[in-house]
Amino acid sequence: MAGVAMIFREYWEQRKLIPTGVWLMLIAYSLVAFGSPMPPKITGLEIVMGCGLLTGGFLLIGLVIRKIQQEKSAQWCLGLTALLFLIPLFVGLLRGNALSDIARDIFPFAFLLLIPIFLTYSTSSDNRAALRTLVVMVLVFVGICTAVTFFVGLHNLFGSIDDMVLGMRKGIAQYDITQATQATQATQATQATQATASAIEIQRALFLKPFDSAMLFSAIFLSAWGVVLMARSWRGWLPGMLLAGIGAFIAYGFMILGLRAYTALFVLAIAAVCLTQLRERGLYIRLLPVFVLICILFWSQIEPILQLLWMKQKLVGANGKVGEWLAVTTTIAATPQSTLLGIGWGGTFVNPIYGADSRFTHSMLSFYLLKSGAIGLGMLLTIIGLLLAYSQKIGDRVHMDTSRLILLISCLPPLLIGVLFEPTYKMLSYGVVLALLNLTLPVCMRSKNDRVG
Repeated sequence: MAGVAMIFREYWEQRKLIPTGVWLMLIAYSLVAFGSPMPPKITGLEIVMGCGLLTGGFLLIGLVIRKIQQEKSAQWCLGLTALLFLIPLFVGLLRGNALSDIARDIFPFAFLLLIPIFLTYSTSSDNRAALRTLVVMVLVFVGICTAVTFFVGLHNLFGSIDDMVLGMRKGIAQYDITQATQATQATQATQATQATASAIEIQRALFLKPFDSAMLFSAIFLSAWGVVLMARSWRGWLPGMLLAGIGAFIAYGFMILGLRAYTALFVLAIAAVCLTQLRERGLYIRLLPVFVLICILFWSQIEPILQLLWMKQKLVGANGKVGEWLAVTTTIAATPQSTLLGIGWGGTFVNPIYGADSRFTHSMLSFYLLKSGAIGLGMLLTIIGLLLAYSQKIGDRVHMDTSRLILLISCLPPLLIGVLFEPTYKMLSYGVVLALLNLTLPVCMRSKNDRVG
């Protein structure tokens, strides 16, 4: 634990190396913990966040322009980003898509790419480690605060979490597949006779919080460090229990909503960290006994969660996502133009998951294929590849260590959720996690090359 504290102290001393614009952007982003990850309407909080993000970006423009002048890859990255913005915009306008729908597609596009671009091109080899640590601290802050506000909101709405879980199970048991494709919809249906329209709106906003990528990142990151500290020494046993407990508390938030992909990836991530500690005696004499004891003590809370996850799996299976992919490919295959360029920002299609027109999909890949076609999806993947390639050039030449391994394991599941399972790619946290991966992954790749050499 002393080593971890020393590392954070060292990074804190380097905080002056981080540009002011980055501080402002991350502080503005952290306010999302007190709002909604996908707000249905613009409030004063969103306006403050937007102003902070814009001001921070404006302060970083000078650094980004210098990188564009020096790096050809940066020129390609910014050029492709501009094209990926403009082409679907022109297509959407030509097709007569609603301006409000166009705007609601453009903002997530900006969240996804502009934050990683600004953070990447404002980074140097001198401030890379400090910036990485700052991003982690902000993500953990957002994850913890989001979880706390979620549980407080649940208590205010339902009286207790057990009653809420019971309502989820009853809702899934009572409604057929088309009505229960979303667990939150099932819960809302069981309460509809007792709640007003405004209360249902509050409920929907509350149930969006566990979908925030920062919650899954924080749950894995804190639990992983807890596992490592408990396995390594008796001095780290108590701090490790505390960190693991906080991580499990955060994870409990998406488990009680029956979010199967989140739960499965959380378990797999922690299992992967445990595998790295197999040679540590503490894994068997400190960690496993505590894990078994906790399972026994909290079995009354664990069993309903397992039943809820199993009931939802039997009822909805893949949740209609295969059919959604087929609907997307059918929509863009209607004409050669839509195959190549998509249906534009603001375009809609008949989504079989909802049985109605939908503006978004549950996969980032299918979303950009729908809105920008095969060309746009190719540009998106190229932009991300260029960002990763640039980061390798400024990566510090150090071998893989535990802290970077935990960062990598913590970043991948939230990003995978957005790529395959849920529309989290539309959330602000997703772009921040992607930026953190961009600051972490190239180090791992470079250290592998160093070992081969």
